[in-house]
Amino acid sequence: MVLQDKVIIVTGSSNGIGFAIAQNIIDNGGKVILHGRKETDLSGAVAKLGEENVHAVLGDLQDPTVPQTLVDSAIRTFGKLDGIVNNAGVYPRDTIDDFTVENFEFVFNVNVRAPMLLTQAAVKEFRKNSGDYRGTIVNIGSINALGGLSKISTYSASKGALLTFTRNAAKHLAKDKIRINQLNVGWTKTENENATQLAEGNPEDWEDHLDINMCPWGRIWRPEEVAVHVVNMLRDDSGPMTGTMYELEQFPLYGHNFSD
Repeated sequence: MVLQDKVIIVTGSSNGIGFAIAQNIIDNGGKVILHGRKETDLSGAVAKLGEENVHAVLGDLQDPTVPQTLVDSAIRTFGKLDGIVNNAGVYPRDTIDDFTVENFEFVFNVNVRAPMLLTQAAVKEFRKNSGDYRGTIVNIGSINALGGLSKISTYSASKGALLTFTRNAAKHLAKDKIRINQLNVGWTKTENENATQLAEGNPEDWEDHLDINMCPWGRIWRPEEVAVHVVNMLRDDSGPMTGTMYELEQFPLYGHNFSD
């Protein structure tokens, strides 16, 4: 029980990677503030995880007041806050040719502004804690932060911004014994990703027809696999690592030759 009695906020945790993270936190003895923007998904997640383990907060992260609401809910419900996982994200398709201000504001408000606001609100509570580790933040990034596919231009830029924020905040918060790290996650099979693939005209069995150079294992990541790495970052005995970019891929990211 490496997270025994820890209280963690996980944004975008009604399904996909966020739900798997919440499940793993609970399995390791923690409590979770669940978050989602669809009431049916959120209530379904609560039913699966157990009301004694979670408190659900409904809210759209385009609303700048939601991050503070999440922190207030943690304190009101469980009496403290030990960590946050900035998992929620949106990834509408666009290239530089069809870039719009409206899409930019939507993506950056959710993928960058919301994590910064939640971090700001959480840090105020972390500073009240004692011990060698007073609070831990894990940002869920993407390998697209390092460049990205041309069809997800704004999303890639937002994850690059999140990466820089993570490093910058790590330097500022180290003196307070608050850690902040980022997982740059590779292609992962979630409900939303499946829906995106089908909407783009791919067959139901699209995952059975992957390029072996992109996926040497013959499959893509599973949410529960990503969750293991997140919990390892949240646990106190993972040490004073902070400002680290941790890439989850199934091939060497640098120097990988797709012609092999």
